[in-house]
Amino acid sequence: MKQLLLVFLGSGMGGSIRYLADIGISYFYKKDFPLPILLINVSASFFVGLLLAMAQEKKILSANAQWLLITGFCGGMSTFSTFSAQTLKLLETGQLVLAFLNILLSVSICIAFSYLGHLIVRYA
Repeated sequence: MKQLLLVFLGSGMGGSIRYLADIGISYFYKKDFPLPILLINVSASFFVGLLLAMAQEKKILSANAQWLLITGFCGGMSTFSTFSAQTLKLLETGQLVLAFLNILLSVSICIAFSYLGHLIVRYA
């Protein structure tokens, strides 16, 4: 039950950050390409890499902190469900190049940033 509460709290924080970041970025960026969600996914992926390395390699993140921060916060902040919906919208509106660009960039950059976060902690 404790883990569920930690995930619940972390998800609420992560989701709130995602929402505020999306509004803030969208205020300045008014194009068809879903850049706000891409940037949020990249950030969440980077944090996941950092936190996983802190837990697995440095052993400085408790199990409770992992539930709160990795499963909860990063899970709530990462928006691949929104990514999927926006990509589908691009496909449905015939914007195939933007849809495939969004897929390519979201997946490759997020994996790269997860690895970067992991390396930063590993070699720090």
